[in-house]
Amino acid sequence: MERFRVVTLEELKQQMRVDFEDENDIISLYGVAAEDRVISGTRRSVEELNLMGYIEQNGEPENTAAADEAAGDILNFPKRLKLAILMLAAHFYRNREPVASIAQNCVPMSYEALVKPYRKLTDRVVDYVTQWKANREGADS
Repeated sequence: MERFRVVTLEELKQQMRVDFEDENDIISLYGVAAEDRVISGTRRSVEELNLMGYIEQNGEPENTAAADEAAGDILNFPKRLKLAILMLAAHFYRNREPVASIAQNCVPMSYEALVKPYRKLTDRVVDYVTQWKANREGADS
């Protein structure tokens, strides 16, 4: 089984309101799939997102060493993206088939609202962490 990068099994089960262990494996699979979808949907690396989350929560890092540390700490992952992961995994859990016999409400609108602000809009290879450091070094000189 793949490992979670952002959420925990306990957080997923709380979001899904599941208090039994029978489906831990499938819940874990939905969680990993949701993490992959949200992270790849931003077109950014986990490190870039961690630094963005750090800046949202604490402001600019003091130096490049602090930026490196922030980028490597998953606790800095943006809270809105974590919520998007939890919501998407719960959606997968509740809607196990691609079609249903009755009309159902979609998660995509909420998902888009949470993920869109973090989406990289260019195909250029730009590493947010490296770019932040370059901008910081330029400002310091």
